Amino acid sequence: MRSTLSSLRAVLLAIGLVTFALPNAVLAAPGTSVGAPFVATYSGSAAFTSATTIQSSGTGTARLLGATTSTGNTVIQGPDASCPEGLATTSTETLGAANGDVLVVTIHYRACPVSTNVYHSTGHWEVTGGAGRFLGATGQGTAECDADFNQGRFTFTLVGRVVLANQDNQ
Repeated sequence: MRSTLSSLRAVLLAIGLVTFALPNAVLAAPGTSVGAPFVATYSGSAAFTSATTIQSSGTGTARLLGATTSTGNTVIQGPDASCPEGLATTSTETLGAANGDVLVVTIHYRACPVSTNVYHSTGHWEVTGGAGRFLGATGQGTAECDADFNQGRFTFTLVGRVVLANQDNQ
């Protein structure tokens, strides 16, 4: 009876570990790097600089960077049929840390109007540059943005993974 209980406990422990650990595990092929989780949230000001370009600047926090600034340039590429009166946009965001480290991401958004001059955008991003410990970094993820051009304000969130060229800096 005692060995049956021990065996049952071992099985339950194994099931528990698999149930809680597997959803958070990242599986990768041997010799590859999966990078570090990356989450960043920013808010600030945004304004049209022409009929098809927007400039933004703000502050926020990002995993791997800490408290940072964000400077963005967005280009409206044209219409996006995924929503009525939607727009396809490409934004280049430069995220700068206090210590001089810089991460540059390019975001491809589908911007859908929610009211006059107010947009909710979703899309994906990839790392396109960097300096300091982000020199040679790669990565990608999803993006979500809300912009109110009546108020000249924006918020955006990036979620994904970043792989540093020097893995010791993860």
